[in-house]
Amino acid sequence: MNDPIITASANKQPLQMTYSELQKALVPFCKNKLPLVAMIHDLWKASTPTPNLRNNQQVRIIHPKLFEQFTRLVAKENG
Repeated sequence: MNDPIITASANKQPLQMTYSELQKALVPFCKNKLPLVAMIHDLWKASTPTPNLRNNQQVRIIHPKLFEQFTRLVAKENG
């Protein structure tokens, strides 16, 4: 079963997440590879801040192209 990869750029909804939500979603895919885990913070810093808070944490709009680059790199690293 070869389902197509759904990327953030194909998604019509912007990804709006707190840093902890982003970590919770992505860290399991990094499989303890510290450079990949560190890239989550880079992805967060490059994202657009919003005035919204969720659980007293800033919500940011995750850039679809950067998210796609990250997911492709993780897929490549994990085979």
